[in-house]
Amino acid sequence: MEKFEELCNELKKIVTNAWEQIKEILENIDETISEIEKEKCLRSTWYVPKKIIMNHQVMNRKPLVAHIRNSI
Repeated sequence: MEKFEELCNELKKIVTNAWEQIKEILENIDETISEIEKEKCLRSTWYVPKKIIMNHQVMNRKPLVAHIRNSI
C-alpha cells in the first residue's frame, strides 16, 4: 500500500509540474499575441493615400477616333 501512495504522490508531482509549465507557455503565448496586436494597431495608424495617380497621367487609353476596319 505504501508503494501505491508513493506512486500517487510522484504522479501528482509530475502532473503539477506539467501544469505549471503549460501555464507558463500559455502566459507567454498571451503576451506575444497582445504585443502583435499592439504592433498591428500602431501600423494601421499610418496614413496611406488611396489615390496615387497624378493629374497629368492619362488613364483612358481608348483611341479618340473609331477605326472602321478594326472588327474585320
